Parts: sequence; C-alpha cells; structure tokens
Amino acid sequence: GTQLFFLPAICTAAGGSETLMGLSLTVTCVAETLVFYFLPHILQLGIRRCMHLVCAAFLVRMGCYAALAYAPTPWLVLPAEVLHGLTFALAWGGGCAYCEQLAPPGGVLADRLPACAGTTCVLLCA
Repeated sequence: GTQLFFLPAICTAAGGSETLMGLSLTVTCVAETLVFYFLPHILQLGIRRCMHLVCAAFLVRMGCYAALAYAPTPWLVLPAEVLHGLTFALAWGGGCAYCEQLAPPGGVLADRLPACAGTTCVLLCA
C-alpha cells in the first residue's frame, strides 16, 4: 500500500511525467489480471512455493524502486510494475487457497475467505 502512495512522488522526483504514472498503473492492472487469470495453474506449484515467489518478487520490486533514483530514465519503473502481478495477485490467491485449506469441512468459513485472504496479504506485505 505504501508504495502506491510514494511511487508518484518517486517518479516525479526522477523526472517522470503524468503519462508515465498512468502507464505504470495500466501495466500494474494488466499484470495483476494475468496472474489472477492463470492463478489455478500457478498454484499447482504449491502455496508455500508461491508465497516464497511473492516474497522474492516483492524484494526485487522494492529494489527496483530504490534504484529508480539512479536510473538514467524514469521509464524503467514499468518493468518493476509487472512484478505487482506477483506481489499482489499471487499473494491474494495464495492466501485464499491457504485459508481454504484451513477451513473446516462444511463451508462454515466460506463467506469469510476474502477477509482471511486480505489479512494474509497484509501480514505478508507488512
């Protein structure tokens, strides 16, 4: 969440335009949508492996943001935004799948899966 608020400031400080900020949100949404679409196939790797992938992608993404101040052009933020698909969508989907494993048979917690997944994402990304 924090990077969402600071990314425009970082891009502006690096000389980025409003067009760049709009494109970065577009790339973010497209990457996220693709990961959500292919989520059942990706989760076949296993929830634990997927969460490790999320953590690694998050580290790389934050490293890219940190290096943006030294980049020759602010447009290099776009490749980092592709990783948002992994850091958000895969974490959300993995959190839902993990909560589904923990839920008792009979679907008592089925209506609470989105809240459980949201809490999992917050804890992973905090």
